[in-house]
Amino acid sequence: MESWLEVEDKFRQLKGLENLWLDIQWGSSGEHWSIVSRRDTPEVARFKILVDTAGSALKVALPKEFELMEEGCPEIRWYRAVKFFSGESLNTRIAFETDRITGEQIGCVYSGRIDNIASVSANLCLWLHENHPIKDTQTRWEKFYESHGREIIVGIIVALVTAVILASIGL
Repeated sequence: MESWLEVEDKFRQLKGLENLWLDIQWGSSGEHWSIVSRRDTPEVARFKILVDTAGSALKVALPKEFELMEEGCPEIRWYRAVKFFSGESLNTRIAFETDRITGEQIGCVYSGRIDNIASVSANLCLWLHENHPIKDTQTRWEKFYESHGREIIVGIIVALVTAVILASIGL
């Protein structure tokens, strides 16, 4: 698994996303998240892939008691983390939901926006690196196999083939 510093660097490498923002709506009508850009570019697609990666990494890094950990979608998990941990102002607006027939107020709808979401995401990675580093879930043996497994298997095969050849010629 990558470290938050590696993820932060990938967010910073994305170019031309200064006008990319996250629109958020929540309240009585549910929760809605969307990335908005003035133009759809390959960089926007890369950003969304990176958001999915970062949201998956949150599952490993954050304790289970955080409410956002209940979210099954990595993308929404990341957006929630941005909303709750980034410290960015949402410029929140409030609207009232009314019943169409009676005209009575039945709830509130809040909306907000986080500008320059790629940069905010990169900064969140720095905060996460200090406060909730990505935990290494590999065991000692998995790490050993990852770094030396192929060589060990090749060595065993060579030893077995040599033993079979030596046995067949009578040595």
